[in-house]
Amino acid sequence: MENFKSPLFQGLRFVCYWALQVFFLRNVAVYDIGFCLLYVSVILLLPIDMNGVAVMLWGLVLGLSIDLIYDTMGIHAAACVFMGFMRNYVLSANRPSGGYEPSMYPTISSMGFSWFFTYAVSLIGLHHLAVFILESGSWSIFVLSLSKVLFSTVLTVLMLFAMQLVFYRQPNQSSY
Repeated sequence: MENFKSPLFQGLRFVCYWALQVFFLRNVAVYDIGFCLLYVSVILLLPIDMNGVAVMLWGLVLGLSIDLIYDTMGIHAAACVFMGFMRNYVLSANRPSGGYEPSMYPTISSMGFSWFFTYAVSLIGLHHLAVFILESGSWSIFVLSLSKVLFSTVLTVLMLFAMQLVFYRQPNQSSY
């Protein structure tokens, strides 16, 4: 598991999720109200013991790179930095009774389904809330923005869980 902490691995994961978002998920929408913003997985899956400032810097770079493609003038950068900022609070609120070990990673296979569900839904919901509130630029369409937050969070979480089940299984799990 130590190779997951390497900057090379983190950079490769960044590129893979960014490319998946830009080339495949960019136009995935459910009735223009639910959007799959799976790129946030880069922040979610960073090592648990990573410094909060480093997480926010990852978020800034990720968000700016998405903003460049989506032409959204910093909305995704602001939301990703906010998500990175809130990550330590969510980790503290969901701390297991024995605490975190330095080798722990925020995946279903290492932390369990209910822990990961709470962690992912909290951070993805906060990110999406920031994106859609900033996108609306007004409180007049608040209900529409909240609908987008809800449906997009559900869609993103479902896709994240599918990715977790495919790519982040324990090595000793059988495939049948």
